[in-house]
Amino acid sequence: MQNAAELMERGMDCDLVRLSQDLGYHDQSHFIKDFKSIIGSTPEDYVHSRR
Repeated sequence: MQNAAELMERGMDCDLVRLSQDLGYHDQSHFIKDFKSIIGSTPEDYVHSRR
């Protein structure tokens, strides 16, 4: 998840479907749930807070 957050900070990968698949998730909703539990916000909120 930290790698995913770093990629999103750099603006390198904001396609959550592709990113979740690259990380081995079969569905985006599971990725979002795990991301929120580890990072503390949804991926979308995380990206917006870093701009």
